[in-house]
Amino acid sequence: MDLFETKKYSFDLIEREHESDSDQSFVRSQQSSDAQFTSNSFRRIGPQQRVRVLGTNTRSVSTIPRRSTTGSSSIRSTTSDRQTYVLSVVEGRGLAKGEIGVAAIDLIGNTLVLSQFSDAASYSRLLTKLDIFNPIELIVPSNISDTTSSVLYNLLRQYFPQIHVVGVERKFFNETVGSNYVRRLCSSNYEALEVRLQNKFYALSAVAGLIRYIEHIQSIFFVDKSLKIVYRGTEEAMSIDFASARSLEIIVNQSDPKSDQTLLGLLNYTKTRSGLRALRATLMEPPSDKATIENRIECVDELICNVEILEQISHILGRFLDVEHLISLLAQRVKVENEATCEKKIDIIIYIKHILSLVPTLKEALEFVEHPLLKGYEQALSDPHFAELSEVINEVIHEGCKYVNGDINVKTQKCYAIKQNVDDALELARKTYSEKVDDVNSLLEEVKTRYSLPINLYYSAKKGYFFQMTFETIDSIESLPSEFVQITRKGKKIRFSTEELIQRNNRVKMAADDVFLLSAKVINGLFDRIREYIIYLQQLTEVISTLDMLASFAMATATYELVKPEFTNILSIEEGWHPLLKKDIEDYVHNDTVQSLFKIIHLAAGRNVLILMGLNMSGKSTHLKQVALLQIMAQSGCFVAAKKATFRIADQIFTRIGSNDDIESNCSTFAIELKETLYIFENLSENSLVLIDELGRGTSLDEGLGFCLSVIEHLVHIGAFTLLATHFTELSSLRNVYPTVIIMHFQIEINEENGRENIKFTHKLVEGGNQITDYGIKLAKMTEIGDKLIKDAQHLHSMITPNNTSVNIYQQRELKDFELGYHLMFLAQRRNALKDEKIREYLLSLR
Repeated sequence: MDLFETKKYSFDLIEREHESDSDQSFVRSQQSSDAQFTSNSFRRIGPQQRVRVLGTNTRSVSTIPRRSTTGSSSIRSTTSDRQTYVLSVVEGRGLAKGEIGVAAIDLIGNTLVLSQFSDAASYSRLLTKLDIFNPIELIVPSNISDTTSSVLYNLLRQYFPQIHVVGVERKFFNETVGSNYVRRLCSSNYEALEVRLQNKFYALSAVAGLIRYIEHIQSIFFVDKSLKIVYRGTEEAMSIDFASARSLEIIVNQSDPKSDQTLLGLLNYTKTRSGLRALRATLMEPPSDKATIENRIECVDELICNVEILEQISHILGRFLDVEHLISLLAQRVKVENEATCEKKIDIIIYIKHILSLVPTLKEALEFVEHPLLKGYEQALSDPHFAELSEVINEVIHEGCKYVNGDINVKTQKCYAIKQNVDDALELARKTYSEKVDDVNSLLEEVKTRYSLPINLYYSAKKGYFFQMTFETIDSIESLPSEFVQITRKGKKIRFSTEELIQRNNRVKMAADDVFLLSAKVINGLFDRIREYIIYLQQLTEVISTLDMLASFAMATATYELVKPEFTNILSIEEGWHPLLKKDIEDYVHNDTVQSLFKIIHLAAGRNVLILMGLNMSGKSTHLKQVALLQIMAQSGCFVAAKKATFRIADQIFTRIGSNDDIESNCSTFAIELKETLYIFENLSENSLVLIDELGRGTSLDEGLGFCLSVIEHLVHIGAFTLLATHFTELSSLRNVYPTVIIMHFQIEINEENGRENIKFTHKLVEGGNQITDYGIKLAKMTEIGDKLIKDAQHLHSMITPNNTSVNIYQQRELKDFELGYHLMFLAQRRNALKDEKIREYLLSLR
């Protein structure tokens, strides 16, 4: 039984009426700053829809997942993109237009995240934030409802149609109110947070609109000093725009959204919900701090080398419940106390007691670790406040009260959870409850004796007590006594009840409700005392989530034989493979990103552009995605899919992979290419990683080639590491102008069989441009398109193809001099990493 199944959250707040295109204006409340925030102050926005505020319906958001009885289950089957955030956005006006404030609250994780940043007219950074948080509901100022002129609204409808958008009057987005909320709700270290929030007016304004909406519309109230509040700046992590995240299939598979063929699915060996959330957040925003990344990698390396410790940690983590969710329930105040709310509080206390019992065990598992980060987790688990909290709970709750399975065991344990002799009225209610349960058991014996049937008594949270027996013991359902009612068959079992059992069931329920009502005073007092330890439970959550993520990286590394990455000022991948493909392809071909004389592959400051050529289906687009995914894995703190890999820390990843016409936005393929290229150059830096696939294909050959050449020249001068896949063979000449540009192609093999040419894709990268210029025609020969058509195409191709101009001797000599100088510089940088025999071999190859 999921004891938290009754936690609800209101979403269907309005009824839409398809009438005129104009939106209904808001009902104006008082103009004063303390005007009442009512249901008339907001509305849900939909395309060409008038909205009208009605009552609220409820929809369940999430429940605490039941722990497997084995205690070591993974949640790899639950990598779907669950929506748990409600997000608020406010934009500056006038001269401050483009300054965006964001506040996001995790309904499960008890975390309030603030952010403020400057954005372009395309709202690219905001869209990226929305893709990271994947909110179930978005709160915005009411001017967003003007669908005829709101650029942001149209972008939301285009890219995030699943998000419910709610307009709230602008006056409720007030930075002073938001600052007061932060001061009141922050659970720890408010002084440090206050420093970071200085002049973050729009982030604080977003907080005000969000918390007011949550409290006054959703009726969720938070206890003082109960939320973990963090500010995340855009400079602290690698930025991956939402279009790139989708094309790279980091979280969601584009072909099948339910599939786990994603980077998250590959690396997810987490045992806890908080670990899964940490893994998802890390893959969407990998850290850009070198120390953080290397600490994670060293921890993963240590866990891999100590298999017993890794297995022990994973086993213990599998027994933990969702601590973040429990904290969120602790942080919420209940408007009306009744027997149901008291019962839920007892559930929470039992769960917290169970979690605290696992802390010493997890600490013991970390006893022999060596890395300072893992040692820090061990010390955090040694915090005496965990033992104090256990003592506080054990003062009121029976020490033998533990997390158990089975509905009847759970119900009975909750009724007797509080120690004896705490309250006389409670003891009397418990005695009555016990008597009513005994009455039910006596009824079972009466019915068995009366009808001489092998009947058993069972209990479920939904139905209460009911009778059950196997179908083989009777002739047919019709032969059952008329006294039996509510007869259902489930497999080989028959379930039924009697009028007397229904009545006794009701008496048992009433007696249990009396127990919970009389327990309320004691439980509420204990709940208030537990809330004083929220900060320490939040610290426990950080330890569990990060440790679970690192253990997941270690498990994935061992499973797929990944390699430890290094971080320098170059990008070097030797025999890399696409992490989402090799596990399903036995003869997968490993590839180097760049191939030099000594088989050491690299992109560096003076060698920053790699142009990939090759036939369709040769692997160009796959290779681009492979490099991006390995960069994300490395910066997340995971090992990577290669024989050897070195990365430069990237502040952003830009991809332009695959585009078609967009009828809705009235954009042609080339127009989309221009928009995406403009976005790249608006946000590009020398530390970015740029991946472009077939730029310029959306217009004529000459214009597309010219546009592509211009883009490459700009990228050469900026210094960003760039991989560009193209069919423009003319780009091979760039090597003569820019020695920093590297040209490679995917090799193919052509064989003749029965008088017809066959093409074999080796999917292997080799240096230089395409040696075969008419590979498109050769590919057409493998189809049934017709010999005459192919011959005509060959003839026309020979007529319109210009004669290639050769490179003069002087240019060739300059290129060789550049190559020699570059490789000597590279050798000087790597002299400490290479052995003497490797250096001698390298120098011989240069000679």
